[in-house]
Amino acid sequence: AFVAISEASRSMRPLSADRKTFTITHKMWAESNCWGVDTSEPLPAAQAASWSVLIDVSYENCGDILVGVCDKWRGEPPTRCCWGLNLADMTLYRLVNGKLEDEHHKPPDGFPDGHGALVGDESLHSLRGQANGSVVEGTLDYEGDDGEGTLSFRINNQPTAIVALSGFPRDAELRPWVALRHLGDQVTLCSGWLLTA
Repeated sequence: AFVAISEASRSMRPLSADRKTFTITHKMWAESNCWGVDTSEPLPAAQAASWSVLIDVSYENCGDILVGVCDKWRGEPPTRCCWGLNLADMTLYRLVNGKLEDEHHKPPDGFPDGHGALVGDESLHSLRGQANGSVVEGTLDYEGDDGEGTLSFRINNQPTAIVALSGFPRDAELRPWVALRHLGDQVTLCSGWLLTA
């Protein structure tokens, strides 16, 4: 189910069936960490699935927000891997348990890495200075010839998707994921596509 999280009341309240809003209303996180949220339901592995992130507010309009996917918790001790595109500089990050650049953990066997890769053309796609009100559509597509999942993005209705990372196994059970890093950051995560004005 989609929910809105309120730090002030420490409560969760339902929104519509296809939308949820997240806001950081407390302290700024350390540089190496972020506050990640995901949907509880995995994306279907039989076809292409998309979701959208509307950036309501980005700290100083900078776009220092990660949008991508995460896998399920696995192993002992439990770990989870997330892959997210930083919208300020178009760098792909792989996080383990919410930490950036954790060199002690690698992605699960059979999963791609991609950490540190530049995606698209920063001069064309970066949201630095223009993040507020932007819409980012993520798509996970398993319909390729090799059957592996490909993560791609469209920013503000651009006609061509930007391929970020390929090689996700069909049984990955990936979920849409977004990481907020600064006080006041707020996004709305929706299934399907939002049109910009």
